[in-house]
Amino acid sequence: MTVAVVGTRHPNGVQKQRCREAVQAALRAGHPIVTGGAPGIDSIAVHAAQAAGCAERVTLVLPWERFQGWQDLRLRRVVLDPEEHAGWLREARRLHPVPERVSRGAWLLLARDVGIATIADIVLSFPQGGDRGGTAFTCRTARALGKPVHEDVGHPRGGLDLCRAVEALSARTPVAAATR
Repeated sequence: MTVAVVGTRHPNGVQKQRCREAVQAALRAGHPIVTGGAPGIDSIAVHAAQAAGCAERVTLVLPWERFQGWQDLRLRRVVLDPEEHAGWLREARRLHPVPERVSRGAWLLLARDVGIATIADIVLSFPQGGDRGGTAFTCRTARALGKPVHEDVGHPRGGLDLCRAVEALSARTPVAAATR
């Protein structure tokens, strides 16, 4: 079962720690990680996997080859190819609320988000808030594809214990999820 880890580019301290813990729990349970390579939560997920000695079990879905400097690391990468991943681009256009306002570069980012949701079996999200941006789009896409989405907004005394959600995947027991 592949676990997507997505989130804000500006996580708070609680989100950073919970992201590290959730990634390590997923890896301990034998689940590979997929993420998008953006600064913030995506990068924290990659570094948590590296710290656990499991970088080879992370897949980065990138909108273009040199996105955020990830070309220099020895990680599995899926670089968006408009022909090979035309379905991701079509799905991004179908799901975006105002497609006429989206630039070419933004389409590649949105198609990358569709790719993450497509590859994943479950999404762990660390949003900044609101229903705009790549994290929200990835979560909406995952839900449209019928995939569970667990969100942690970073409150010290609240939110879902994402480690429990990951452990429940292995045990196949349901966990109450904070969903929108």
